[in-house]
Amino acid sequence: MKKIISIIISLTILTVPALINAETADNELIQDGVYIQFGRYNNEPILWRCVSTEDENGKLIVSDKILCYKAYDSARSVEKFGVNYKYGDGYWPDSNIRTWLNSGEFGGKIKWPGENPPSANVSYDQENGFLHSSNFSETELSVIKTVSQWLILSSDNVDKATNGYKNCFATNINYATRQYVEMPTKYTDISQLTHIEGAMCRVVDTVFLLDEIQIYSLWSKYDAYSEPTEKALKQYAGIWDTTTSFNYPMQYWLRSGGGGTAKYIKGSSGYYFQSAFLERGVRPAFYLNEDKVRIISGSGEWYDPYVIDGYVQEETAVFSQGEQLTGAQINNNANGEIMAPVRDVFESFGANVQYYDVDDGIITATNDERTVVIQIGNCEMGNGSEVFTLHTAPVIINNKAMISLEGIENAYNCKTEYVEELDRLIIDKPSPQNFGDGYGLENWQQARAILNGTYE
Repeated sequence: MKKIISIIISLTILTVPALINAETADNELIQDGVYIQFGRYNNEPILWRCVSTEDENGKLIVSDKILCYKAYDSARSVEKFGVNYKYGDGYWPDSNIRTWLNSGEFGGKIKWPGENPPSANVSYDQENGFLHSSNFSETELSVIKTVSQWLILSSDNVDKATNGYKNCFATNINYATRQYVEMPTKYTDISQLTHIEGAMCRVVDTVFLLDEIQIYSLWSKYDAYSEPTEKALKQYAGIWDTTTSFNYPMQYWLRSGGGGTAKYIKGSSGYYFQSAFLERGVRPAFYLNEDKVRIISGSGEWYDPYVIDGYVQEETAVFSQGEQLTGAQINNNANGEIMAPVRDVFESFGANVQYYDVDDGIITATNDERTVVIQIGNCEMGNGSEVFTLHTAPVIINNKAMISLEGIENAYNCKTEYVEELDRLIIDKPSPQNFGDGYGLENWQQARAILNGTYE
């Protein structure tokens, strides 16, 4: 009997996260469903949960609880369908909430988009940015990636699409008139979001709110329901009368929206649009920079999360394809232009980098897509099909071949963005989109047929 009990105990131990009694850099311990703790908000530690390990940018982490209640954007005049509404802006890149989540500035010094600071009656008009040193230490910041990811666009922002689609995914069809109709949203049930297709663009963020795809991933595994922290609930009580709006504390923003409205989760599986100037819950999310994580203690359970920390960012961090390039750095040349390491960057695209002619400074980078040829000191660069004349020639800095951001973009048809506040360079070449199968696919096929005039 003792032997059987011993075997059962051993098997049980294998199914639970590892208990850490000493510091470890084994980031593989952080898997789906595991809880971690780092940073603080309202002077209390933040509890996070890993909700996906298969996303484009790696391990997706979201706050376990609603940390606060804020307007998505302060009230301002926004044109929608030719009419000006004073709703605020539901377009994520221009919103106050995105700016606040990604800022480390002191309250009152944040540079708000469009010179539109949160109005005085909005709770964070003078609050420190979420990434301020009062919430995250310099070492803690290093475990948060800065990434580029897709933003699902609504019908009034489809002109900003970069994925080749010019119609919003939230479609509907008027079968009586055989006309394609764009709706603000088609599905209000998260379980139906197994096929999302339509106009999207790329946006760079360090901290963000979840979108429909990410909330589906969360809901399908762990439910999308969330409760507020005790301090957040006290804040909520000052915003609404809890006797008449008891379900409001569990509502929180998603990052999708447009015009004067943004999306929010109403319950465990429903989402809706609402005026952006209203205050709803905030559950920050980010992608874990696994190579910078140190696990200090814990077992990964909600009652005993892995307490984590990182390392000081000693030089400019370069992120490409969702990963921080090891040993990479950028330098400003004499003209003040940002230069990035040739080998590190091009190898992140799967290229084999070779010094074809050392004496002449010729370098080649070859992957399945193309061969790029550059020469140190020469402004002309070829990418297999075109020859570009760069403003700044590749150079050698500290024994490394360096190339301008213009050169990187032309070499492999990608985008670059430098985040000055965090001293981070993001290089983005998105993989082909996979919209998935399932619910909604048939509707989109019919919508395309109507648009093409081939619907029968």
